[in-house]
Amino acid sequence: MRISTAQQQAMVLQDLQNISQHQLEGWNQVATGKQITQPARAPGSWTHLQSVHREISQTNHYLDSITALTSQLQLEDTLLQSYTGYLQDIRALVLQANNPGLAAVDLATLGQQVVQWRNAIIGLLNSRDAEGYYLFSGSRTSTPPVTVATASDGSESFTFNKNNDIRQITVASDITMSSTDSADSLCFTVNDGGSGFNVILMLGQIAQTLQAPPASLSTLLAGYLVQLDQAQNQAGSIHAALGTRMKALDGIRSDLHEARLYFQEQAGQLGDLDYVSAISHLNQQKVQYEAALKGLSEVANLSLFDYL
Repeated sequence: MRISTAQQQAMVLQDLQNISQHQLEGWNQVATGKQITQPARAPGSWTHLQSVHREISQTNHYLDSITALTSQLQLEDTLLQSYTGYLQDIRALVLQANNPGLAAVDLATLGQQVVQWRNAIIGLLNSRDAEGYYLFSGSRTSTPPVTVATASDGSESFTFNKNNDIRQITVASDITMSSTDSADSLCFTVNDGGSGFNVILMLGQIAQTLQAPPASLSTLLAGYLVQLDQAQNQAGSIHAALGTRMKALDGIRSDLHEARLYFQEQAGQLGDLDYVSAISHLNQQKVQYEAALKGLSEVANLSLFDYL
């Protein structure tokens, strides 16, 4: 079989074109730092790489959720400490008020102090997170836990958002974590072995009792001390559960960081370019290209190849 000079030239030109195309792809790889610049040339690897990138994206989403939730829980932790501190201060004040030697004006002054601490607790319950949502409002985050209305005679009335539907935040695959606690579980319905009581209303009763002390003052104050202890116990239980959630969240965050590192390494192995190997391959292609050019020059001087 004899091959014409034209056929031989066509074959060499095709080789040159193939080598040139591979060189172009090689230089694209070097320029981008990526192994796969044309998915169609490595569909299996490309599909795997995209799957790994999706895992990285999902892991980052979980970590962002954990960061936001951690910020909320840390704020709740601080506020619960303040809330417990207020209750302890009020308890100390009630003990002080149970002194028969105090005059009515002194008791009234203590009553005013209770009102101030009660208002501070209301402000605490109406705290917002970084996004402006009410921290202790359950799922009704746009509604304040406590709304205070003041009548023309100076008397106050309260509206309580008793939503106890705690938001659940997805922090990992098939894992959700409770968000901040509700004001209802914290102090609107304190367990006293019966129907429960509202701390805000109870503090108002203490203030009224001190401002207009009845003959049974000592008995009433003893009852308030019991309720204050019950309120502190309930807050302590919620605070302890919060600490458990925060600790669990730290563990999940650590696991996700390790998972992300693993996926990033996988992505690097699949997608990042080995520059040493790539440059070596380009040099080999250069030699092949120059050899093909030399062959084309030789073919151009022939009229016909020998019989093969």
